[in-house]
Amino acid sequence: MKDPEFHIKMACINEPASDQLQIRWDLANRNTRVCAEIYQPRKALQEMATGVGIFCENSRCSYLYEAGSDNLADNSGYFFYLRVYALDGLGSVCIHVRYTNHRQLPYRQTADFCIQTDSDAVLRLRDLLNDFSQQPRSSIHWCEQAND
Repeated sequence: MKDPEFHIKMACINEPASDQLQIRWDLANRNTRVCAEIYQPRKALQEMATGVGIFCENSRCSYLYEAGSDNLADNSGYFFYLRVYALDGLGSVCIHVRYTNHRQLPYRQTADFCIQTDSDAVLRLRDLLNDFSQQPRSSIHWCEQAND
């Protein structure tokens, strides 16, 4: 079995007693990988799952999630951007990921890449995000093989 074409892993790394969760994201396509730790309200994960689901029902829509700030003047420790949109009317989907941790060199981490997949795979991701928002102590691992 060959390696997955892409993956998204998430794990809660703090005590999820509060609504503010510290989430470790690990996102990759065939060429690029980024690991990001960001703080997210539990409600944001639920909204993300809902947004991805609504997107899949209407291919002319797109879904955008942002955390932190891309503007250094805002003094945010990071910027995380996840956009899901249709590439065509045939079910091809793109997940655009952008992340920077705003740290000084040599500790800076910056990534900007896309994961190409299909709407069925995005629906599986939606279900995983929904489960994760309900039980954040667990982790999720979403991966798909290429359609070569």
